[in-house]
Order: sequence, then structure tokens, then C-alpha cells
Amino acid sequence: HSSLRFLARAAALTWGRRCDGFIAMTNQTILSLNMLDLHHEGPETYQNMWQKSRSIWTYLYRNYGQDYDLFHLGGDDMYVIPENLKRKYSNVVQSMLVNTSSSNTTEATYPPPVYMGQWLPHGPDKMFVGGGGGYTLNKPALDVLVEEVLPLCHAHLEAPHEDRLLSNCLQSVGGIPPQDTRDPESAEQTYHDTDPQSLFVSKAVYPYDPRRRRASFHSKAMAYWEGLPHPLHPETTVGPRNGIHAAANYSVSFHKIHYPDFMVRLHVLLFGGLCPPNTGFAKAVA
Repeated sequence: HSSLRFLARAAALTWGRRCDGFIAMTNQTILSLNMLDLHHEGPETYQNMWQKSRSIWTYLYRNYGQDYDLFHLGGDDMYVIPENLKRKYSNVVQSMLVNTSSSNTTEATYPPPVYMGQWLPHGPDKMFVGGGGGYTLNKPALDVLVEEVLPLCHAHLEAPHEDRLLSNCLQSVGGIPPQDTRDPESAEQTYHDTDPQSLFVSKAVYPYDPRRRRASFHSKAMAYWEGLPHPLHPETTVGPRNGIHAAANYSVSFHKIHYPDFMVRLHVLLFGGLCPPNTGFAKAVA
């Protein structure tokens, strides 16, 4: 638990400060870092992530639901770039409104419910939003989730795969599908289920071979992304997006940032000017 608390502390002191609001749910309340010991149904284990997530979303709805337009939830080994998250949300909403106005359906209220993150394969013709890089709901989607979905969908289930459950429940009960968060022109991903180093060398680290009985989850996801229709040219598939082309310029989040110093280093690389100028790392960044 101590290592997890240090990760949450690193998040609170780095990217968390760039958010309009930040809160970490841990097993210890530390008010100075906006950390809260939030109780939930069932045991305090990874196998009970669904009940943990249900309690977090309900807490956010009841205490902050009127204060923010956008809510992003993920694990303590996640790094988020809030500026890019807001940019992606704005682009997604504009795209949804354009699609609505060009169809014959009744004009939707503004803003429409938005649920977004990283698409991952779930069966031959299904997808869900993975929890690694976190997932994002706007206020209308949060209202539907807590008021309509959570009371009816697996209300007392103990399970670790909260990301798949959330996707299934929001779609089947709430009627809210996940939005395409790829870059519309390049089709590069913006939410990432791994760290930058693994992402940029992913083809070498995770070679995909359909003959392998136990291909890695990441390699399966890569093959899935490559076969998706292109956002601007649906008559063609996306094709390989590996190496430097694995991440969009305005990426939102990364996963598997397992150490506090790794999180701090990412933060300094991205925003600069945060280390004393006489340190070796500051000189290297300069």
C-alpha cells in the first residue's frame, strides 16, 4: 500500500496540479494531497474493482457533479495531460453535433452524453473502453451512469474487469456508446494502455502472430487497431501504427507508469523548467 500511496502522491504533485480538480481514492485520507479513504461494498482487493469504481463515480456525482463538465477516472499508474483531454473532448463533441445535424434524427441537447477512452477488442465484433489510460465521462454521461445505469447493472457484483463492465452497462442500459478517440486524420491513438517506451517500440516488443495460442494482449490490440476503418476514409483500413506513429501528437494519457520517479520524469520532459537548472537532467532536457 505504501508504494501505491507514493504513486498517488506523485500524480497529485505533477499532472494532478494541471487539472481543474483532482482527487485520489486510497486507503488513507490525506487532505493536503486531496486523497480520500473511500468506502465501498465488498473487500479491499483488486478483484473488487467494479465496486470500487461504482463508489468513486457515485461520490463524484454527489459531491462534484455540478462543479465540472468533464470527469476522468483511472489507476494510480496513469499519466494524464489535462490540456489534451479538454482538446479531445471539444473535438469529439463538435464531431457528434455535426453528425447529428446532418442526419434526420431529432436534434440532440447540448452537450450530448460523452463516454470516451481507448478502444480495445472484446470478441470478434465488439469493443470496450480499456481502463489502463483511464476513461472519460462528461456531466450528462455521469448523470445517466449514476441515476440510471448503476442501480440496475451488476449492482452487487465483485469483479476486477470494471472497464468492460462499465462499457457494457453504459451501452446496454444507458444507451451511451464509446466515442472514437483516434486522431481523425492520422488514426493514431490518443489514450494508451502502456507506457511511452513500450508504445514506441511496440512492434519489436510485441510481435503479433495469429498462430500463437497465447499472443500478448497488447499485440492483439495492435492488430485490432490496424484493421479498423480509417476515420476519414472508411473504405480503407488504418494499417500499422507503430513506433513514433503509435501515439497522436495530442495524446491524452499513458498507462503502466509504475514508479513515482518515472511519473516525475515524464512530467519534466513534457513541461520543462521544473528541475533546478544545475541538475544533470535539467541540462539534458535543455
